[in-house]
Amino acid sequence: MMPNEAVVALTPVREALVSRARTDAGRLGVEAAADAARLIADARHQAEQILIEARTRGHADAAAVRAVEQVRARRAGRSTVLAAQRAAYEDLVSHVEAELAQRYTGPALRAALLGRVRRVLGEAAVVTDAPGGGVLGRLDGRRVEYTPAALAARAVEALDDTVVGLWAP
Repeated sequence: MMPNEAVVALTPVREALVSRARTDAGRLGVEAAADAARLIADARHQAEQILIEARTRGHADAAAVRAVEQVRARRAGRSTVLAAQRAAYEDLVSHVEAELAQRYTGPALRAALLGRVRRVLGEAAVVTDAPGGGVLGRLDGRRVEYTPAALAARAVEALDDTVVGLWAP
């Protein structure tokens, strides 16, 4: 057989091989496209799951941060209220003390306070003048203090609940 005859004789074989190769290539292309579509779908699904999980974690983290901030805010608010209450109490005691120190001075007051010490502790009580006014009394380990500061504190403590509510929780 001559080379031309061989080519002609092999033409149907060659065409069959080319056709089969084209069919296989087409099938492989379809399979590859299907695999690619599956991979893309799986990747999208995984991405959606990751987003859902991230949102869930984000919400949980935000809730935890919000709870901490609320506790912090409540504490700060309570601290502010307590500071204001303390300032109101100290201011009132200071004003009452200043008024007592200004109004009640002199020998008549000292005599009245001395009499009070003797009634509370007894005639044998040791009485001394307190710095800043008033008197201190002692007897047998007991002690009384009648100073403007002590009298002011007692007077403020004796106020009714309406006024005490300004500095009491």
